Amino acid sequence: MAVNESIDTLLRRLTRRGLNTATTRLYAEGIKAKLQASRFALDNLRGLEHIESNTQVQDGSAVQVTQSLLTTDDKVNFYCECLWDFLRSSLDILAQLVNELRSLNMNERYVDYKQIARKLKSTEEGTPLQQAIGNCLRSTTFRNLEEYRHCSIHRRRVFIETRTHTMSTTGTPDYHYAGANITTVERYLCKNPWDLQPRVDDTRPVAAYCENLLQAIERRIGTIINRLP
Repeated sequence: MAVNESIDTLLRRLTRRGLNTATTRLYAEGIKAKLQASRFALDNLRGLEHIESNTQVQDGSAVQVTQSLLTTDDKVNFYCECLWDFLRSSLDILAQLVNELRSLNMNERYVDYKQIARKLKSTEEGTPLQQAIGNCLRSTTFRNLEEYRHCSIHRRRVFIETRTHTMSTTGTPDYHYAGANITTVERYLCKNPWDLQPRVDDTRPVAAYCENLLQAIERRIGTIINRLP
């Protein structure tokens, strides 16, 4: 991954300058770990996206009964929440790295990405690093990530629409062909997670949209890493 290469390059550069401390390495590896966890969640979303919703019932009348604690829809929500939370966390750990390498002297307990963005705006506005951090903060990608993550962690599950389509097939008579019912499943994220009357966005299929979020944030992190000393 390009962002991992940027982090490794930064660590080598810091080592040559005698600045690669144990804490610095912990933060740098922490960013990689959070992004790796986000990719793991994405892989699971890809595998689940087109699987039918399992139904759990008491009377045993359902055709399909899951043996898991979670239905397919529940698992999709779970891995979405994991991806959003880990991805947002990678930015907060990046803020810890910036705080240390730029000697901002902020208490580790209170450091997060937004605090670091405000601090840099007041101390070194216009520098390449401040601009990269500010550009990320103002981006649509960051805003949407924040919205989904904050709603899912602090309010309620984000609404996801599951569309199930069944198509019957037939063939020319007198052949040894029984026909079939083919079912396809698609899942889409709502546009505004705060809306209790959600509007589904056809441009946000779950796995593809989460992948776009992940890739966009990774690019932003790579740019910021490249502008550190």
